[in-house]
Amino acid sequence: MASEAAVLGVPGIYAGRDFPGYTRELEAAGLIRNIRAPDAGSLLPAVDEMLAMPRQEVMAARDRYVASCSDWGDAVVDAIERHALRRANL
Repeated sequence: MASEAAVLGVPGIYAGRDFPGYTRELEAAGLIRNIRAPDAGSLLPAVDEMLAMPRQEVMAARDRYVASCSDWGDAVVDAIERHALRRANL
């Protein structure tokens, strides 16, 4: 849920033993914090840090991140259309 929240403009915290590529990417963009141990010593500072982020800064970081992402919907539609044209020309 941390990644979904981040894309909606809500800072998140991902706690786990593994960090999928998308969580590392979101952390690099400043949208989430990845912590290895969900204990008070790790979790509370991360919560404080995320709560201290100004809302405008969060939204600007989210907007930059989303603008840098590929539009996979367009890519899929384009692939389907090209495939349909190829089949029509057989």
